[in-house]
Amino acid sequence: SFNFRHWFSLAIEAGFNGMWGNTYDKYDGQRIGTARGVSFAIMPHARIYWVNRKYVRFYTGFGLGVALGKYDGYFEVYPSAQFSPVGLTAGKKVFFFAEGSVGTAYMGGKFGVGYRF
Repeated sequence: SFNFRHWFSLAIEAGFNGMWGNTYDKYDGQRIGTARGVSFAIMPHARIYWVNRKYVRFYTGFGLGVALGKYDGYFEVYPSAQFSPVGLTAGKKVFFFAEGSVGTAYMGGKFGVGYRF
């Protein structure tokens, strides 16, 4: 992340996903196989901090980038977007982060541990 103001930062995010799913015959509903694939997305992600204290930060973020993937034999390059209505970091040098998000990269939440240089 690059902090431009105490209330605004810009990060570069990258993600890799594996996907799989059963395929079914459309006439009799029998399972006929499994489709597999992978995707990779990279996007700048802007964050607006609405609580910015020494050890705790709450933010809202939005990312827009590009993704590429292969699934069930098809390869695509497509725009990627991610909206995080609420996220938080807690800590100073070593920190915990968590956020809820919806978009083309993932839906749900993510959490983890990071280190600030």
